[in-house]
Amino acid sequence: GGGGDGGSSAATAPATDDDAPVGRGVDSTPSPEPAPDSPPAPAPSCRVLKLTDEEARMNGAPQGAVFSVEVPRSEDLAALEEPGAALREALDGPRDGWPETHAAVELVRRLALHHAAVLRPRVPEALQLALGAAGSLRSSLVRHALLCVSDVATAYGEALPGPDATEAVEVLLKRCGSDKRFIAQAARAALDTAVSRGPCAASLRGALRHVDSRSPEVAA
Repeated sequence: GGGGDGGSSAATAPATDDDAPVGRGVDSTPSPEPAPDSPPAPAPSCRVLKLTDEEARMNGAPQGAVFSVEVPRSEDLAALEEPGAALREALDGPRDGWPETHAAVELVRRLALHHAAVLRPRVPEALQLALGAAGSLRSSLVRHALLCVSDVATAYGEALPGPDATEAVEVLLKRCGSDKRFIAQAARAALDTAVSRGPCAASLRGALRHVDSRSPEVAA
């Protein structure tokens, strides 16, 4: 699916190039009511939709699980109640498909934004998660991953490990050559952040490896 970073879409579980909109829905599991003095908990950005019997019988209705997917902006991501548990869930938990990867990327973003000290010992693993997701065929996951790289670079700046910063620049440069304009724009924004905030020498090494690229967007 195309669209801005704050957009939403619904998709079936198999990976495709774009999210196929099938309408908005609600989670089949009812959420508990928040305490009177507490703000409502943010909705998960990737959740299973429950189709009505009529929708499921329609011609062309998706088979299997259907998901509502959103790519939240950094300013919309809240702090975590148990950041240590979230770190283990993000980097050690099972990831059987793109929905689990999407959820893990979001946890890494929230850790980088609000719990940088907790994430710091495992920043290389967090970056590897995001850079791997940036190569997905699912555009919403790619956008999420690119924002994750940007959030991590903003959180740690020149403290980013050199080899990881170099690899990040290389992956982002390749994504700048995407034929999907919104992916290329998101990659360029993440690249600008990674280069301006990250270690200079490591960023330069990543860039120099692509000066002869046949893609004008990458070479530029």
